Amino acid sequence: MQIAIIELGRIDGNIVRRLLRAEHSCVVYDAEAAQALATAGAIPASSLADVTARLTETSCMTWIVLPSVVITEAAVTTLGGLMSAGDVLIDSDCSNFKGDAQCAANPAERGVRYLNVGTSGGVWRLEREYCLMIDGERSAFEHLNPIFAALAPGIGDTPRTEQHLETVAMRDRRAEQGHLYVGLSGARHFVKMIYNGIKYGMMQAIAEGFDILRNHALPSPPEAKHYDLNLTDLFKVWRRGSVVTSWLLDPSVSASVHDPGLNSFFSHVEDSGKGRWTIKAVIKQAVPADVLSAMCLGFGGQVETLKA
Repeated sequence: MQIAIIELGRIDGNIVRRLLRAEHSCVVYDAEAAQALATAGAIPASSLADVTARLTETSCMTWIVLPSVVITEAAVTTLGGLMSAGDVLIDSDCSNFKGDAQCAANPAERGVRYLNVGTSGGVWRLEREYCLMIDGERSAFEHLNPIFAALAPGIGDTPRTEQHLETVAMRDRRAEQGHLYVGLSGARHFVKMIYNGIKYGMMQAIAEGFDILRNHALPSPPEAKHYDLNLTDLFKVWRRGSVVTSWLLDPSVSASVHDPGLNSFFSHVEDSGKGRWTIKAVIKQAVPADVLSAMCLGFGGQVETLKA
């Protein structure tokens, strides 16, 4: 299949590399990364208009991977005016789920089908593939299934769900492949928002645990028993067989190799705003979420930002 990717960073350029490996054709538009990806087989474009001109297949597909909601919305508007009815526009921004319906409505006025794709997998996505949460027009999702299948990890080494539960609970077997259609516009933002809230809570717990271990490995305070802890070795053993083994733990091990005392790290996770969106949903639904709430309030104590 043929697809255009707009704006490629060091991480999201790997989308193109994985699709090229699967023998899909990729048109790329980015001031810095396009030429490097061209050497791998991608087709560079010089402008958004040039992007659409280079897409020769019917039902053209364009995927926007931009770091800001404002410039993403501008790109959606521009591309919506350049694309034709039946084409598919894919958005991967990180905005609040409440605003996604309007963003989808703009290209829909021209008959352009709209999908929103949330991705996860961290900096190792080229090797470990992407977990994909997708919303929007169902027909567009089905049309792009070969693209999503090329990016998703497949079953891999993850143990399968028990057979007796599969027939009852799993409506779409592509969930086991690592990509899933989650509903109409806004659904993927909501799902990804809750996912991020969980992730930040886990990261915060890891950071606090590291901080406790680091301080107990120091000779002070004098009344505390000093343990000669090698944090790098400790993290390595946790990665094998322990219940806290995770991709979130992996970069901590790598960091500790270069900074054994973790002296350049803080025992808190920076706020991106997504955690607070999760807590707003918690407040609106009146659902207990003690850990996520404590994690969010720890982000600078910005209680006033939680008002619905």
